Amino acid sequence: MYFAGCSSDKHKINSEKKIQVVMLDNKISYPVVNSSTKNKLQADKETHIETYNQKNLPPQLISYMEGALVNNKKILEAQHGILATNEEHNIQNATFKPVIDSVSGISGRPCKYWGAEQPRVTKIQAETTYSTALRTRWNLFRGGADVAKLESIDKQIEAKWKEYDSLVQETLQQVTEIYFNIVAKQKEIENINSLIKARKESINVAKQMNIAGVAKEVDVAQAQAAYAESEAKLSVAEAQEQSYMAQLSELTGMPVSGKLQQSTKYLSISMSENDALEIAKKFNPKITAAQANYFAAVAELKEPVDSFIPSIDMEGGYYVDHVDSVTGIVGQGAIESSSTSRYRHNPAIALNLTVPIYSGSSGLAKKRQSREKLTKARVARERVLLETRTGIKCALEMIEAANENISSSMKAINARTLSLNATKE
Repeated sequence: MYFAGCSSDKHKINSEKKIQVVMLDNKISYPVVNSSTKNKLQADKETHIETYNQKNLPPQLISYMEGALVNNKKILEAQHGILATNEEHNIQNATFKPVIDSVSGISGRPCKYWGAEQPRVTKIQAETTYSTALRTRWNLFRGGADVAKLESIDKQIEAKWKEYDSLVQETLQQVTEIYFNIVAKQKEIENINSLIKARKESINVAKQMNIAGVAKEVDVAQAQAAYAESEAKLSVAEAQEQSYMAQLSELTGMPVSGKLQQSTKYLSISMSENDALEIAKKFNPKITAAQANYFAAVAELKEPVDSFIPSIDMEGGYYVDHVDSVTGIVGQGAIESSSTSRYRHNPAIALNLTVPIYSGSSGLAKKRQSREKLTKARVARERVLLETRTGIKCALEMIEAANENISSSMKAINARTLSLNATKE
């Protein structure tokens, strides 16, 4: 008989001088039997929050992540899907155990006979049987198909857990991106407001200079146009901020308002594309989920088909019948009747061998279906790897561009500071 075990999660932190990588260990034994799935889901939430806590993110962002893990509809849907899928193991595991049932019934058999020895004499007999039985059936042998089926289900459950982990990681990543989009947009709004204030003062200066004959009307018009342009940019930025806030509220199930906290620490990342891909193959939830689905499809293809394999079952029972019989003779002016009552006790045991002969080609169809599922899983795994490589390449290019922008901005700030100091002198 086959049973699966479980163990707790392990986590791995790989730190280097220029990069901090905090990810879940891919060597996770997902619970199937003798473990509370709900407790595992709760532990999984705590693990994700602890992982992000180690990245020194703003506490306000961490609170939104916690809200997403509790309130996000996709995550809740996936959690209930795991709870349902986890029962598939228990359903299949039950096939290894004996089945016990009780059967009761009543049947009647009225009969009418014409008397052969005495003409015009009718013999009538009625029989009523009350039956009850206690039966047991036990699957003894299925050619390994039942064990292979259980192993296949366990692979599917593991794949479901990794798909869930991928969904959680993706949701938390969306929360993080939108959060910092809001932070950036709020900073942009702050800068635009400062610019509007400065351009409003520029309009007043241009008017005064025009009155003094130093500036022309066109200078005043240009100042007013620049002011109007800044106001338009402010409206767009505020609308985008509200849109980001609505998205964050939908993801987390929490109200979003006010100014969000900025990050106090930024990591300098230096990594090659190949190194990043190798790390992703081990820890990226989408890749590990695709790998798990592939191995589940391999296990399903190896699973023997029931319609090809003989099976042996043991069946036993204790049968009790109570029979009431009434016999009557009618004819030649006379009526005679008699009744009897008796019990029958029949203990029985049987060993049944079932050999499949024809099942409408369902077994061949199942094998073809399993091969197609395996091909689909293999293509999906290749697709995820390709998408991950492309995503890593784009991310590294964006990081490089952002670093260049930061460097250029710092140079511009230094240059303007020097210019301002020179003007003061």
